[in-house]
Amino acid sequence: SVTIQSYVHLFSDHVQAALQAGLSLREMHEGLIDEEWIAQKPHWSRYLNRPVSFAMVWQQEHR
Repeated sequence: SVTIQSYVHLFSDHVQAALQAGLSLREMHEGLIDEEWIAQKPHWSRYLNRPVSFAMVWQQEHR
């Protein structure tokens, strides 16, 4: 059997690491569990309106 180990990283962990690497945040988008999601996966209904994903766009700062 194969087990996939996952880790929880807070948004602030991502931001702090990127800032320390000299990046600046240009865009951020979050996906929520919405009615369309629930229609496909009804057993997720207790998570309605909770964030499920995010995407960030970073840019190297000019020094």
